[in-house]
Amino acid sequence: EVRTPTIEHNPWNPMWNLEYEFIVRVPDLAFITLRVYDEDTTSPHEEPTLLAEANVAVMSLRLGYRCVPLVDVNTNETLEESHLVIYSFMQPLEEGYTATNTSSPSQTMGPTAPFT
Repeated sequence: EVRTPTIEHNPWNPMWNLEYEFIVRVPDLAFITLRVYDEDTTSPHEEPTLLAEANVAVMSLRLGYRCVPLVDVNTNETLEESHLVIYSFMQPLEEGYTATNTSSPSQTMGPTAPFT
């Protein structure tokens, strides 16, 4: 799980410009969940409110720059005007190397941003 920093004073067009790399051991079964929260920075003890999310199957994710539509978590409806722009690529890891140092090959995905 990765959390990006809160972007203050730019609620309509926040930009993160961050890179993340993930090791995916079984790409056919892997999903990436992107979540968007509203965080009230004036009240530090209040939990952020989940607003929208997108679930993307790794193998259905086209490589390069993509616009990922968001879904309202309360109504389960696609938010027509809300998207996350991400850049992604996948590359095979060297044979015999994985995150757990087993002998099966894996794939890595990254950089991918923004995540929240």
